[in-house]
Amino acid sequence: MKISACIIAKNEEKNLPRLLESLKGKFDEIILVDTGSTDKTIEIAKQHGCKVYHRQWQGFADARNYAVSKASGEWIWHFDADFELEEEEWKKALYYLNNIPENILAVTILIKNIGDNIESAGISSNTFIHRNNPKVKWVGKVHETLNVSESYGIPVFVKHYGFQDSTVLRKKALRNIKLLRQELKELDKNSKQYHIKLFYLVQSYAVLTSYDAKYTKQVIKYATQFINNIVEETKFFDIYVYVYLIEALLKEKRFKEALEKIKEAQQIFPDYLDIIFLEGKVYLELEEYNEAVEAFLKFITLTDQHLKNPFVLSKGHAFVSDKLLNLPYYIENIIPEAVIKSDQYTLEKLINLWKEKKGEYLGILIITTAKKLNQDISKFLNKFINLYNNSSKALSFALVYAEHMGHINTKSKIIKRLQKVDPQNSLLCYFSGKEALEKGKYETALKDLTIYFQKTKNLNIIPDIRKCLINLNLKEELKRFDEEINNLTKKLKTTSDNKTQQKQNRR
Repeated sequence: MKISACIIAKNEEKNLPRLLESLKGKFDEIILVDTGSTDKTIEIAKQHGCKVYHRQWQGFADARNYAVSKASGEWIWHFDADFELEEEEWKKALYYLNNIPENILAVTILIKNIGDNIESAGISSNTFIHRNNPKVKWVGKVHETLNVSESYGIPVFVKHYGFQDSTVLRKKALRNIKLLRQELKELDKNSKQYHIKLFYLVQSYAVLTSYDAKYTKQVIKYATQFINNIVEETKFFDIYVYVYLIEALLKEKRFKEALEKIKEAQQIFPDYLDIIFLEGKVYLELEEYNEAVEAFLKFITLTDQHLKNPFVLSKGHAFVSDKLLNLPYYIENIIPEAVIKSDQYTLEKLINLWKEKKGEYLGILIITTAKKLNQDISKFLNKFINLYNNSSKALSFALVYAEHMGHINTKSKIIKRLQKVDPQNSLLCYFSGKEALEKGKYETALKDLTIYFQKTKNLNIIPDIRKCLINLNLKEELKRFDEEINNLTKKLKTTSDNKTQQKQNRR
């Protein structure tokens, strides 16, 4: 089986090396179509063995179709320049592609969107793999899609780094809105393509709401138009428009309307995770805590099932939730509030539910809530640790709880287990680094605390790292570190100022 990788690019010298390094040795050929680069994109592509072609810009679909015309593989796999393919995901993809029925023309994969301050900004999906078949064509100047009626979903992840630069995101959204408005004028309002382009218009405005609250009204306007004029069920697009609309109504504090749309969406997609999570958030805002906990618990227990396969199946169609990779944050910062304020749900009740479900995230919720309440759940914790003794995530939450409660023996047990399971775990590095610092083992402390800082960007650890560098007489390293901190501080201040401005805009 021959597989071709296809890339379209313009001025991607920053992203391209990471992508091409990740593709090296995997594909039979790499086709790169350049649409007018003025930087080192073409030079980098040739250095990595790409077959480079030039194409005047006529839209994304045209560029992709041109790339396909130059490819000879049985399968075509499209990559954006800010993607990265890991070895394990490649092996999984080979397995699935070798076993897909011959009548399937296109394959949908998962895109792990890497954010700036968290490991992932969420998961999306896209149909980026298809057979080299003349019937298969890309359509659309922007947010191009394949002209296939259905695709085959496989649980294979590709990393996407496009969410790391907020300035680029904003510019892309503004550019896309202009192009989409132009395309919508040219399309039949009753066509499927009009429907899909309207979805992307909603999505682009939803991106802009992070920068200026005025765009929230545009999300509500066009999402409502989309929902009121569905001409053909497109499932994936329909449910995401509901998500964007509900989130916009939440930002506008129109909670009753948001709840109405949640109930409407659940008639079509009863088990879709994003909608269930938003239901919990709306009830939390309405101070209806029992209902909030009920929704959050459903969300968590379904998540434990869905993580076995990232696709959520509903009525024969595959969806993937954006909320999955951010769930630890929600469990730590949002959901316990509802549990604590509820008059129906107690830790004992949650523990009994866990005995039945044995869910990892349900257990993490119990641990986090118990920490906030300063309640001793040692018996439960030991069972949880023994059951999830290979999960770095579960052990990390248990470690924080043991540290908070002063359970020294349990803390020691968890640390020993983490050293086997995940020696680069940020919390493990923090505790081992602090211990080494207290003993004057500055080289060990510097190594571990630096790993912790690189993963968390926790500014509180800076004095400890500087102490190590000073005691080791690493003057040049100290100078570089101080410069890095200065740049990071400026960046964080800019982000903070932007968030403050956004809050003022919402008022």
